Amino acid sequence: MKKLFSFSLFIAITLLIGLSSCKKNQPKEPDNDTNSRQRNVVLLEYFTGQKCGNCPAGIKHVLRNLKGMEDKVAFVAHHVGFYEDDFTIKESVPLMFFYETENTYAPAMMLDRTYINGKDSKDNDAVIFFVGKFEKSDIEKMLEVPAGASMKLTTSLDESGSTLTVKVSGRLYDEYPNAKINVYITQDSIKGYEQSGVDDWQNYYHRNVVRASLTGNWGEDIGVSKGDYSKEYTYTIPDKIRGKSGLSIKTDVNKMSVVAFIAEVNDVANVKGARNNKVLNAAIAKIK
Repeated sequence: MKKLFSFSLFIAITLLIGLSSCKKNQPKEPDNDTNSRQRNVVLLEYFTGQKCGNCPAGIKHVLRNLKGMEDKVAFVAHHVGFYEDDFTIKESVPLMFFYETENTYAPAMMLDRTYINGKDSKDNDAVIFFVGKFEKSDIEKMLEVPAGASMKLTTSLDESGSTLTVKVSGRLYDEYPNAKINVYITQDSIKGYEQSGVDDWQNYYHRNVVRASLTGNWGEDIGVSKGDYSKEYTYTIPDKIRGKSGLSIKTDVNKMSVVAFIAEVNDVANVKGARNNKVLNAAIAKIK
């Protein structure tokens, strides 16, 4: 069980950037060229929680810095890092590995699961970092990193509007024997269900929440270590999704998206391996 980091250790950061952390929009579908090493979008994974009083301010900070670049980012929210809650799914829990410490906190984030220079509390490199240190230039820099794979993502619903088909295809440009494909289902603008840090939580909207993973904790084998790949998944969208807390929250297909990405999974047992599991490319598509 991971411990929650003491709030006092972030006081200096809070004073510096004016945004404190708690301890214990959808982009358009990309037009993907399978012969290009340009990234479709950057995967932004946000760590939050209903008990986190500073997470509403954290999400505002992130969204301000994404203004004008929304179509360049696949933004997903994991409800872990500061207690589990109504939105926590079991596949999000192992991702606390990327904190590289037993002390976890929120609001926090990571970009393409990649080490970013000078982002932790002591200005060292970090995979997961405090959202107050996030800047628009971070996205711009990540977009300049050549993609390790191309991705084309399409979604379709059957006539009943409940059975979703997801197709992901593309090419691994180099040898990636430990590359795995990941597919998340997200839902945006879920109203209410409590939130610390706001006066009227009944009118608070939870953003881009990960509601399901079609590929397990760390993804599914892609089938090749280099060259062309193609995967297809089906998912029956339920009327409600039950979180780890036991509460079932209603789905709304009009606010749901699919986020797919290919990530290396070189070492998820040794905490020092967190830097070796970066995302090669990502894509996002509306379900409806």
